[in-house]
Amino acid sequence: MKSLKQIFNFINHHPLAGKHKIKAYYRFFYWQLAQLLFPKERVVKFIGNTKLVVKKGLAGATGNIYAGLHDFADMGFLLHFLRKDDLFFDIGANIGNWAKSNMLHYDKIIAIEASESAYKKLKETIST
Repeated sequence: MKSLKQIFNFINHHPLAGKHKIKAYYRFFYWQLAQLLFPKERVVKFIGNTKLVVKKGLAGATGNIYAGLHDFADMGFLLHFLRKDDLFFDIGANIGNWAKSNMLHYDKIIAIEASESAYKKLKETIST
């Protein structure tokens, strides 16, 4: 129950989701039901025409589904601060949320991940 409370708190206080709570809660319940009935990886729309490969248990990725940008302040800062010709390093890239969110605008991104399973997911996310 604690994690459900944390998710609802996240949605209620997120700068994007908080303004569109019904839509965010719909996405949350839809995702949870879909994963309960058909637990598999899914390709979901992300920023612009980019997509993420998401599965149950990937909190950062599912936060993007519910709210738009999971780490709104940091990701928003990068989306507006970096210039087209800047080089972006995503160290500890995990599954590639940050790298993918910046691929739409920047040509030079280096994403590094030490975990073999996360690296595999990172490669899949970047190629989608």
